[in-house]
Amino acid sequence: MKVLLIQPPHYYGTHSRPPSSFPLGAAYIVSALKDAGHLVEVWDIYAQQLPTIEAENQIRNLASDFEAICISALSTQYKYVKWLIERLKSKFDNPIILGNALATFNHEAVLRYTAADICVIGEGERTLIDLLENIEDLSKVKGIAYRQDGRIVSNPQREYIRDLDSINFPQRDAFGMDIYLKNTCLWSNPEIRTVDIITARGCPYNCNFCSKTFKGMRLRSIDNVIKEIEGLRSQYNFKGIKFNDELTLINKERVYALCKYLKKSGLSWVCQGRVNLVDQDLLKAMKDSGCKALGFGIESGSQKILDNMNKGISVDEAIAAVRATKRAGIEPIIQMMHGYPGEDDITLKETEDFFKATNSPTIQFSMTTALPGTVLYNQAYEKGLIKDEDAYLEKLDWGYYGEREILTNFTNFSDNELLKKRRDIESKINQHYRKYLIMHPWAAFKIIFHKINSYYLRYGLIKTFKKIFNSLLSLKNDNWML
Repeated sequence: MKVLLIQPPHYYGTHSRPPSSFPLGAAYIVSALKDAGHLVEVWDIYAQQLPTIEAENQIRNLASDFEAICISALSTQYKYVKWLIERLKSKFDNPIILGNALATFNHEAVLRYTAADICVIGEGERTLIDLLENIEDLSKVKGIAYRQDGRIVSNPQREYIRDLDSINFPQRDAFGMDIYLKNTCLWSNPEIRTVDIITARGCPYNCNFCSKTFKGMRLRSIDNVIKEIEGLRSQYNFKGIKFNDELTLINKERVYALCKYLKKSGLSWVCQGRVNLVDQDLLKAMKDSGCKALGFGIESGSQKILDNMNKGISVDEAIAAVRATKRAGIEPIIQMMHGYPGEDDITLKETEDFFKATNSPTIQFSMTTALPGTVLYNQAYEKGLIKDEDAYLEKLDWGYYGEREILTNFTNFSDNELLKKRRDIESKINQHYRKYLIMHPWAAFKIIFHKINSYYLRYGLIKTFKKIFNSLLSLKNDNWML
């Protein structure tokens, strides 16, 4: 069967996120389809960064002999996918199959409000192959939802693939790999050419705000991960790895084994961790093996909010982990949420105190947004914060930014008050961080030197001088650092 697989872009409001994260899910699907003998053509709109007008023109020029069209999308891509499917249906009569998180968590909305024909729920590698083989009798296929006689039918769930090593590596060369390599950087190190890899699927924790595509957690063997990395090194000239797992540091023995290989490889890397799973010895091993930055989903400096989130960590653990990460020479990426249920002036002050205790700036301070597939999403429905799922999903592309409007306000503050308090706390945190750097000039020097070096490697000499000049003009601004 000849299949067209489409990777849509990620729009946030009026602008598209640059192709800085390779679509691994779609690439795994392409590999599975080809292994099953299907002819696959990929249209990577995300890599091409096509405006909608140009995308519409390309739809008109697509070959008409595809027997099925597959789209991989997240819930935040709903608005674009809805438009895309409408335009595809104006040309193709063959089934349009949607997969990934949008299909998994919102299949009823997708089948009710868009022209998609079938949703693949959960993992797609085996489900999609089964689906294409039984396209004339969908009742035989586990793990899908579809329309039949004017109603939505959800078939029994498909079992997870237990042995992830049995899955072939993602088919990267079917996508705009050169474009992703040019745009993907190792956190704040744009000079390091970087690839995306996952070593596991899922997460064993159950944070109420987290949209997990997979329940539980399954791990690839480190030997299998190393085999993929070595294969990629023979194909692409890269120096860094971004491990895109929900939680890479789940098992210390496994991390030490990975560090042993990475130290010999000379590669730099970043990943997502958890404050209750790190210690000084592990962090030292990670640093020695090339780890440059470590993400921590701390989310709040208030124990009350952490408990409301079912986060399973303490503020003291978070402070200790950030300090230990800094001592090890790894940059902690502190991910925070604003406006979670229970947020008030006291909890905001506690979050401010957390940043003072760790002498850190605000790096990722996101507005609380109820994502499909989460406890928080269900709470938003119960509170009447989501009245029209179609309308809500269309606005979800604004997501975590929350600058234009707040999609789900769980607090007693008005929307304007909540936005103002977010700006205020960011301002206070950055003011404290500025004072800290003034009192610790060596730390400030290292940051400024790194920033200038990164800008030079990315933009060249003239643009770097312009950026420095503009930064000096805005010294009174809280975001005064280069």
